[in-house]
Amino acid sequence: MTETRSAGLYDFTLAGKVAVVTGGASGIGAAIADAYAAKGVTVVVLDRAVEAVQPGGAAVYRCDVRRPQGADPTHRFALPEEIAAAAVFLASDAAAMVNGADLVVDGGYTIR
Repeated sequence: MTETRSAGLYDFTLAGKVAVVTGGASGIGAAIADAYAAKGVTVVVLDRAVEAVQPGGAAVYRCDVRRPQGADPTHRFALPEEIAAAAVFLASDAAAMVNGADLVVDGGYTIR
């Protein structure tokens, strides 16, 4: 019964959508890029190892987010209303599928 119910769950298209997948050259990122492409998404892959990206029609760009100069932190603490906006989002129906994730509201401080 579960198999029948879930069969229709994956019967959809995302044609006309664009997805940017960071770390899409290998592992989970590559699997996500492949899954999106299978649903008709135009996929853009950002990765340090662009040569490892398997051919498949995705646009591929070198991107290394480990370097601080690749980021633009705000250099300030979050305002109370900015933290409140994140809390309101997490409490809303829009975040129904957000489970066990960190939502960091720090203006980019932790990527330095």
